[in-house]
Amino acid sequence: MLTIYCSSLVKTNLISLQEQLELSMRNGTGFNPTQQLLTTINEDLEALESIYQCGLSQERISNDVLSLGRIQLGMSSLLLKCLQLIK
Repeated sequence: MLTIYCSSLVKTNLISLQEQLELSMRNGTGFNPTQQLLTTINEDLEALESIYQCGLSQERISNDVLSLGRIQLGMSSLLLKCLQLIK
């Protein structure tokens, strides 16, 4: 759900930014970003980082599931290895 919320937020804010830029181009005025816009962009960057991290987590889960499937099919195996831990 977090991914969907974050992506919706970023999409909405990008559409708003696009509309502001198009309006300034049509009017021939310069674009002057407000502090609110800069804050929104920073929030969007944080949301994009959350989306990215969720994607990485999903990739790890998928890879684990695929690895378990390969083990069950006998295409891979687990090897036991004794380790000596050092403080």
